[in-house]
Amino acid sequence: MSKANENIYAELRRRIMAGRYDPGQQLKEEALASELGVSRTPVRAALRRLVADGMLEAKANRGAFVAQWTDRDIDEVINLRCTLESEAASLAAKRAQAEQVKELKNLNQRMHALARGLTSAKIAELQRLNNSFHQRILAAAGSPRLTAATRALIDWPLMVGSFYVFSEADIRRSIQYHDDLVLAFEANDSAMARSVMEAHLRRSNLSYRKRRKA
Repeated sequence: MSKANENIYAELRRRIMAGRYDPGQQLKEEALASELGVSRTPVRAALRRLVADGMLEAKANRGAFVAQWTDRDIDEVINLRCTLESEAASLAAKRAQAEQVKELKNLNQRMHALARGLTSAKIAELQRLNNSFHQRILAAAGSPRLTAATRALIDWPLMVGSFYVFSEADIRRSIQYHDDLVLAFEANDSAMARSVMEAHLRRSNLSYRKRRKA
């Protein structure tokens, strides 16, 4: 994908994440292209990608509409994640192999390296690494049932896109929580891992709510 296409996609995703558009609002190619000063082609590509991401809903012969998520939906997902991922972190502290902890540490070091001088490409990569970090904790927990219950929440579109609206300070803070989780895993401290994961998720939610419609 060209840099211009990636930038249009990132900007529209950021706007949706930030609550710029109301749930159920139609996003029209022509109006967006005019506003963004580009042709309709990259806008069309971005809208299709956002439909695939679950950020937009495509309606036959009508176009693309913002998915209908409320603040209550967001809080519900965060509360479920806190319960399930905190348990996963606790189990991972007991069960993670040394190689798995090393992989988590390496992932977070890559995030640290990307977390300054943010660009659309860096944010996309940070978001991918963040998702991988949380997925690997699930794997280290070694509980197929917990993994099955939690994975859909981690992959929920608004969770996957949070870095698009975070400030640079928000992102660095999130990465610091990852550092603390790695420390807990290295020490096999399940209580610390549980409490850090819950604090991490709740702090991230506060940051996200603060940035929405700011």
